[in-house]
Amino acid sequence: MWRAVSSVLADMGREGSQLVQSRLAEVRDASEKMLLRDSLEYAAKTEYRPILQYPLSEAERNGIRGCR
Repeated sequence: MWRAVSSVLADMGREGSQLVQSRLAEVRDASEKMLLRDSLEYAAKTEYRPILQYPLSEAERNGIRGCR
């Protein structure tokens, strides 16, 4: 669960990354720390593209609920 949450938050930009950072400062479990760091590092890569920047056809966009 934390992998998905931290990845989505990191994908949301500076504010989301700050939330992941604050959780990282609190957590004691080594595996959770690693997950959180991985999410932040992945989102910081120069070739990283947030999900909303992926090119979609109109048909693909219509297939996603709530996507306008």
